[in-house]
Amino acid sequence: MNRNLLPIVALAAIIGTAGLAQQVNADFGTHTIWMNIKNTKTDTAKTVEWTSDRYLFEKNIPVDVDHLKAKKIKQIFGTNKFTFTWQMDNYETSWHHFKVSIGMKAQPGTTLRVTFI
Repeated sequence: MNRNLLPIVALAAIIGTAGLAQQVNADFGTHTIWMNIKNTKTDTAKTVEWTSDRYLFEKNIPVDVDHLKAKKIKQIFGTNKFTFTWQMDNYETSWHHFKVSIGMKAQPGTTLRVTFI
């Protein structure tokens, strides 16, 4: 190898690893999943939020809730798995005299699946 190229290759390797270290550090993020419950008879509302930490390459986010909440979510929506995209950021349904919605903000171009366990 030419001795004149050695400092250039070493500098490129140092800059490359520094950039990679910053990228790995930025790949960890938090997401907030929310559930809004509105009583249509009394016009009162309650919002429940869960924060989940994950790496950005993960497509499935498990949300640990107690057994009764998981059972109620499955009863209301018919499932405990929700897929969120930039265009589809919430699910909404009516149950008895309640209007219930579950949602989260997804980055454009990403698809995230939330599973309540």
